[in-house]
Amino acid sequence: MAEADPHPDSNNSVSLLLLGDPGCGKSTFLTGRLSLPGPSNTDSNTLELLRDGDQPFIYDIRFSKKTFTLKLYDTSNPNQHWTSLRPDLVVLAFDISNRDTLAGLKEASLTYTYLK
Repeated sequence: MAEADPHPDSNNSVSLLLLGDPGCGKSTFLTGRLSLPGPSNTDSNTLELLRDGDQPFIYDIRFSKKTFTLKLYDTSNPNQHWTSLRPDLVVLAFDISNRDTLAGLKEASLTYTYLK
């Protein structure tokens, strides 16, 4: 039998890096998928713009009795090279309609493998 978590409300932080070529939709994904539910002061068809200077984008997520802080990074942050972020998880993003983004993705994933 699994042991019960002694701190059911403890806060765990997970850093996630969305890695891909410019223009493949990383920021749009973050804006559209992670907007907070509830009423908004803006038009329902307008997405809130994410600013690179606000990185990491922080979201608190609760699963059952566990709370996680999700720190999201987008690779267009001009202040840091993505390998210096040392993320817990890397999500590789690409534009399926542009084969060149797949080549860039392959190079980036190999670089990350060697840096680990």
